[in-house]
Amino acid sequence: MRPGDGPPLKNKSYTWAGAENFRRHMLGYRSAQHISAAYGKPGDLVLFKWKKERGYNHVAIVERNRHGLQLIQHGSSNRTSLAAATTRYRGKANYIEHVIVLRPKARELTMVCKARLSGIAVAAAVLGGLMAGCASGESDGYQTDYTSHQPLHVVGYPSTGSLETVQKAVWRLADGDAEGLAELGVDDKDADATARNWVTSFGAAAKGEVTADFYDEGSVRQVVVLYFAKTGQVKEVEARIGEDDAWGITLAEPNPAEASARPSWAPAKPGTTGSRSSGAQSAR
Repeated sequence: MRPGDGPPLKNKSYTWAGAENFRRHMLGYRSAQHISAAYGKPGDLVLFKWKKERGYNHVAIVERNRHGLQLIQHGSSNRTSLAAATTRYRGKANYIEHVIVLRPKARELTMVCKARLSGIAVAAAVLGGLMAGCASGESDGYQTDYTSHQPLHVVGYPSTGSLETVQKAVWRLADGDAEGLAELGVDDKDADATARNWVTSFGAAAKGEVTADFYDEGSVRQVVVLYFAKTGQVKEVEARIGEDDAWGITLAEPNPAEASARPSWAPAKPGTTGSRSSGAQSAR
């Protein structure tokens, strides 16, 4: 315990006291950063303090940031949103006085959210100190996705961020997972409708061989043309960094006809013109 920490907080509930002690530990020993709720990411920690309590006594984990922070927790409801949680106590004597969002330095908790554990399991992981056991979860999840799908064939020069994002988008198409595809969107406005349109138009084709032709330089943004061998369809997509500094896909085609349209400028075959090609290769 560091000087100035004070004695461990005791409360009428061990888990409530654990939330405050956990906050002190993350800030004092784990170099956690305070993050604006607008930029919360999966794995970030959300801590709540009620007016009549001495310290923070509840912890939730960000599952995704779409239409505000969506949270997973141990409570009356295993999933809620930050807005719903604060609204529930608004106007009451013991209202939620403070909310903080913390980002663990090593981002260990990201894997807890991606595993979509029950609220009880998440609470145990957070308050029981089991985060270290999840350290390899994200790479394991990616490897599982990789082995469950056709390899993406790549032409051009993608960046690490654009390649991973496009690979995930093709996987979500192949799985018919419109919700998962929408979560890759860099803008919430039309993400849901666009994702549904893309799955309808290209879901079956994405189960077969897909070649991604990456154009230009991809440090912050990259245009990509997808070629679906199974159906002969061609689709232009844009991978870019969003306001939260994370890579995602532009999903702005709520019109089904627009979403399924073939780009008029794209060559008939990948790597023939435009992109800086060194030949097709499998992405891993």
